[in-house]
Amino acid sequence: MAEIGDLICYNCAGQLKKTLGLVLNKVLVKAKHSTRQHPDSFAYRGGWVLQFQWLQRGERLPRDVWPDFHNDEICTRDSDYKWYHDKDYFSVVKN
Repeated sequence: MAEIGDLICYNCAGQLKKTLGLVLNKVLVKAKHSTRQHPDSFAYRGGWVLQFQWLQRGERLPRDVWPDFHNDEICTRDSDYKWYHDKDYFSVVKN
């Protein structure tokens, strides 16, 4: 699990050596009650989300999430500061 200040890489689709990001923020989103219409929706699952600044972008990046809790002026939809689920396809860069 990545922590604030870690350097990470996207470890899928051959992008390990082509991507580098800095973890800026980490938030635990609480799960809401699920509904039949949206049982797998992010808003209902909950979990850790990370905000990255991509320092080196590869050809492919994971799909970002646009959570309801963002309130940063710096975080716009088209910025380099993106939110992602904390999943195993991100690898922390070791020294």
